[in-house]
Amino acid sequence: MSPKSLIHHTLATLLDLFRASRDVVAAIIRPIGPLIRIYHHDFLNALLGFPARLCVQRVFSYHDSDITPGTPDDVILERQFERFNIGTSYFAERYRDRWLRSLSVDDRVGIDDRFYRCDSSGWTQIPAPC
Repeated sequence: MSPKSLIHHTLATLLDLFRASRDVVAAIIRPIGPLIRIYHHDFLNALLGFPARLCVQRVFSYHDSDITPGTPDDVILERQFERFNIGTSYFAERYRDRWLRSLSVDDRVGIDDRFYRCDSSGWTQIPAPC
């Protein structure tokens, strides 16, 4: 085999391997589980009378791969409340590494395209925060 044809054969083989592995790599890096977003309510801005859109700030987000399809939102929300108050999981530690306070009343949690406000007892579904 000539050097030119050897190079051509090698490149063709590498291209075939790349095409075959592309779907595998996409499956590995694709986020699994719903997108969870944590928003903190800024009590000071609310107290000073600023518009509601200035009183909420997204502070953390991640894909929760431990949630299986069909899990009810109330179960997911309670899991997030526990995770970001007393949890010891990887994401709970990353959350605290940023010196973020625990999840509290009036904070918001987004689950994909659904949003909820933490009440003194339970959760209320709300429109998306600005």
